[in-house]
Amino acid sequence: MSGIILILALLFIKTINCKSPNILFIIVDDLRPSLKCYGDQEAYTPNIDKLSSTSFLFKNAYAQQALCGPSRSSFLTSRRPDTLNVYVNEYSYWRSTVGNFTTLPQHFKQNGYHTYSIGKVFHPGKMSNFTDDYPYSWSTEAFHPKTDAYTNAKVCIGKDGKLAKNLICPVIPEYQPDGTLPDLESLNEAVRFLKYKNEIADKPYFLAVGFHKPHIPLKFPIQYIGWSIGEHGEFAKYSNFDIATKVPLLIHVPGFSENEVIFSNPVELVDLFPTLVDLTQVSEPLKRCAFNKSEILCTEGRSLVPSIFKKSLNKNIPPSVAFTQYPRPGLRPTLQPNSDQPKFQEITIMGYSLRTNRYKYTEWVKFSIKTFKPNWDVVYGRELYDHVIDPDENNNIVDRDVLKNITKALRKKLILGWRYS
Repeated sequence: MSGIILILALLFIKTINCKSPNILFIIVDDLRPSLKCYGDQEAYTPNIDKLSSTSFLFKNAYAQQALCGPSRSSFLTSRRPDTLNVYVNEYSYWRSTVGNFTTLPQHFKQNGYHTYSIGKVFHPGKMSNFTDDYPYSWSTEAFHPKTDAYTNAKVCIGKDGKLAKNLICPVIPEYQPDGTLPDLESLNEAVRFLKYKNEIADKPYFLAVGFHKPHIPLKFPIQYIGWSIGEHGEFAKYSNFDIATKVPLLIHVPGFSENEVIFSNPVELVDLFPTLVDLTQVSEPLKRCAFNKSEILCTEGRSLVPSIFKKSLNKNIPPSVAFTQYPRPGLRPTLQPNSDQPKFQEITIMGYSLRTNRYKYTEWVKFSIKTFKPNWDVVYGRELYDHVIDPDENNNIVDRDVLKNITKALRKKLILGWRYS
């Protein structure tokens, strides 16, 4: 399995004796849809496939940026990178620099839920104020595995038999420092919490569990060995290609999603916040954000609930689009500055992409980090892919005369942006 995709966002809603449903929100870092339930017959993913058989499965779900910090900040606030001014890891805490926006777990906490974070949910460090956004988002301090301290330790067996560092590192967990791995610690803590809360159903809970693998370094139990790379000549996720932005998204609602229901329309991770609000009816539906950034509680996505109900009634679902973006420091790949992960002050170009049911259109344009706005009059490159004939996005057809009207229409929609989609 090639694991160079940003987030698996998987939601599981479970009823208990409380009036409101519990929420188990599972995030798997860098897992792309290389799953059997997404059509990959080489994948062995029995547990996710079992869940998929009774879930709403979204075949074309997209992160807003193929980088951990900006993507997590985006879907947890339902705001896009251009609103948060977050494009790189470890740059700023959006509450301090842009606005004290209400997050997804914070909203449920404010409406009577016990909220708890396990593992990698918010991006750790400066981007979440070194607190995982506690106490705003969580009822108690977040849980992080102790064995995170050994992430870059020399525990991989080299060709000479000595221990060394390596990006790909199959291991025997009980022989690791403290006898386990971070994701196994997170799993055990999640099981402990669920058992405890199911015995003491004092209030509904929002439990977020963030698994780190298959994010590098790939330190994993040896029985799961197998990994491949190389699409578009890339080793990592830092691009606007579907291979870097498309994520698995499953939503299971007991009593409602009793069979697998597949959605093909593009959806976005900023849609998660309003969708959960509507499914649980924890509050009034979120309103769409205005043009200014002063609103504390709003969404830059859209609820997926209307589509879910239309699908269940065999009604047609209107076409939709998804927007993604990625920054660059210059026109050519470079080590200094790092063209994959530029520092904030090095960003001079932004690639904006629009994904429809059939096409992917991308423009690389001049970008100002002072105004946080693109200059659509200065275009460095354009890409157009037709997913009917080229699902892997290997053939850029943007210069074909026969497609110039399609390109023109897609460009207009891209510039207008999400507010008019």
